[in-house]
Amino acid sequence: MNKMLKKSLCIIAVFMIFGMLAIQAFVTNRHPVTDIHYGQMNCLDGYANPRISLPRELQSQILTEWLKWAYGESPVYNGTNARIALYLGAYDDSVVVVIDDIFRGVRPARPTNVAGLTFEYGNRIMVWQNGQFGHLVWEAFEEGWVSADDMQTIHALTLTTELPRAMLLEDLPLETEERLKADFRELNFLSDDDFVWVKNYLGTYNGKVAVVMDGPFFYLTATTQETIAGLTFHYAHSGPLIMIWYDGEFHGLQQAYDLTLVTQGDLRAIQQRWNPRFG
Repeated sequence: MNKMLKKSLCIIAVFMIFGMLAIQAFVTNRHPVTDIHYGQMNCLDGYANPRISLPRELQSQILTEWLKWAYGESPVYNGTNARIALYLGAYDDSVVVVIDDIFRGVRPARPTNVAGLTFEYGNRIMVWQNGQFGHLVWEAFEEGWVSADDMQTIHALTLTTELPRAMLLEDLPLETEERLKADFRELNFLSDDDFVWVKNYLGTYNGKVAVVMDGPFFYLTATTQETIAGLTFHYAHSGPLIMIWYDGEFHGLQQAYDLTLVTQGDLRAIQQRWNPRFG
């Protein structure tokens, strides 16, 4: 009797061990992170982000496929132009990330409601699965790439910290950014409740700040290029232009040059930072 009892207990113990291992493997496969991981480095051309717990090869693959999805085959868009800013976990075959890139400019975070949850920067969260890219988090949920339980985990991760500051603004002091936004609201007769943002920061030249600002505007006409001091600046079909901010006021490039706020050398430096966006 004692032998049978011991044998039964051994069998039960074995099943319990295997059961615990199976549960651990399942949880590890679906929720391998317990906090948000920041991106500080470019992920292509042999550089992986050491603070993101994704293998180097997978980081490179995800970012390569995202750049092709977003921009096509243009050689201009390479690993020096983008990074994985946040890694929000892997869920079966789906990897959830926030990607930060230079060429689109700063994309402001917008709250998004998915599966009964509010994601403060839901418009920035994207999902990669088996070589496919392009699903925003709500699309991925609707397509079944992530489950309701997965969404709960992703949401909990997003609550632990704010979205990292965009690459384009890392060299712009926060105080200056806030002053830029305040003066831009005043210039356009906007209230404090109107959302405005620094879309591109192109450097500071002897105290003069080169920026592209944006806000709640609809652009009816398009300037595709402008030439100042023999230097041509290219623009998209619609959108805001480069401005120089100094002493609380904004000036167009031509006006800033005419007022000697910027030199031809400054304009050349701005051009070199701006024009590569257009190939």
